[in-house]
Amino acid sequence: MVNVELTTEYCRERYIDSDYDNQWKYLQQTSPDYIPSENNLRYDWNPNLQKSFMTMKKFLISEVKIDKSKFAYENQISEDTVDKIIHGFDIDFWDPIIIDSENYLRDGQHRLCACKILWIKFIDVTIQLYA
Repeated sequence: MVNVELTTEYCRERYIDSDYDNQWKYLQQTSPDYIPSENNLRYDWNPNLQKSFMTMKKFLISEVKIDKSKFAYENQISEDTVDKIIHGFDIDFWDPIIIDSENYLRDGQHRLCACKILWIKFIDVTIQLYA
């Protein structure tokens, strides 16, 4: 099952047809392939959670699978939220997305969409090892 809202084409087309066309062209040419997260989601405070999650740096975005039924939260992509991520980027809030052990997205659809818009190829992930 593919979430149409999170396909690379959808995310990019939304910006190509928007008021941000000039910024889109600039970002397309200048954005890096990878923006490392300074905030690894750590579970040091709870030994039981440490066994359930693993953080991985520089995960290939094209390997992230989308199935809305596996999302941790049932919400639609908010264009306002994606805009805030892109235009008000703050590294302090650039957390890894969360995927399960089969690479299905659990949380982070807005960050993932922003990455696709900016042609970023890699993202940090926290892998949920157990459901």
